Amino acid sequence: MNPAKYYEENFETRAIHAGQDARQWNCRAVVPPLVLATTYQLAGPDVKSTYVYSRSGNPTRDALEKCIASLEDAEYGSYL
Repeated sequence: MNPAKYYEENFETRAIHAGQDARQWNCRAVVPPLVLATTYQLAGPDVKSTYVYSRSGNPTRDALEKCIASLEDAEYGSYL
């Protein structure tokens, strides 16, 4: 028996849990916090930041992209 196949998660499990690794949040949240709108603090004008403007990207959208990628067995997800 292939151990990798044994531990493969079902579609339903991935739909619920994909993209929701609690270690990625900067707080103690177990599920991703909903980030609807916020202002991000930048380290400086020449320093690249992950998030600059919440409409172009935020932690909630990143979690959704990871979940969609998992459900589509793709490298990355697109919700466009």
